[in-house]
Amino acid sequence: MESVNFDRAADFYDATRGFPAGVAAQVGAFITQQARLSAEAVVLEVGIGTGRIALPLSEHIGMFAGADISFEMQQVLLEKRTDEPVHPVQADGYRLPYENSVFDAVVIVHVLHLVPDAKQILSEVKRVLKPTGKLLHCFNDRAGQKQNPVVEAWNKNRPPRKQGRKWSEIATMFADTNWQSKHEATFTYSYTETPQSLYDNVKNKVWSSMWGVSDEEVAPALEAITEAVNTHYDGNFNADMEQHAGFTMQVFEPPQ
Repeated sequence: MESVNFDRAADFYDATRGFPAGVAAQVGAFITQQARLSAEAVVLEVGIGTGRIALPLSEHIGMFAGADISFEMQQVLLEKRTDEPVHPVQADGYRLPYENSVFDAVVIVHVLHLVPDAKQILSEVKRVLKPTGKLLHCFNDRAGQKQNPVVEAWNKNRPPRKQGRKWSEIATMFADTNWQSKHEATFTYSYTETPQSLYDNVKNKVWSSMWGVSDEEVAPALEAITEAVNTHYDGNFNADMEQHAGFTMQVFEPPQ
């Protein structure tokens, strides 16, 4: 397994993973408050990407550094950046180009399941964290959220993941490596999406879990989505579907 490089997704990443209008700013404030970050905090994000988290969070802290193996994703970030104190570099999480004990917090969002050796990433995170620093492990989370029937049809018929590993393995890894869970919180929000948008995203395999999946393997999901749209929206693929989502942050202290 190689680390998953998101160069191929740079042009559509924000359109398919970005927060709805106004939500990004709320997520930045949520992370700051729940992690108790000060206005002078120096924060690193491993897998900074297009700045989906970095840009809104940077408004609340002193400085935001970021490492990512994708050159193209960082170019998108730089095009969006104005005067935010966000400073990305092209580097991978196995060899972070920073001194020991320099960061108050390290943010990781949807990364650890996409790398061959997540434990080595955590070892590097521990190295660059200050003794009082914390790891903020975040992910989009629909658990406990009521799902639209079209989305349920997709979830029940999605093809097996071809990139990365299961989330359950990551949860076990934290315990196995003695990272101490200190706090967990979820920010919930709602938005609307059309069935056509979901259908197109599935057909075009925009999510990394589908990279490498064949058209034949995707076909049952597309059929299930179509059936759900016919049943619940009279076949109107341009109807507004209400979606409910969550963004979860787990706060960990490094092993002693």
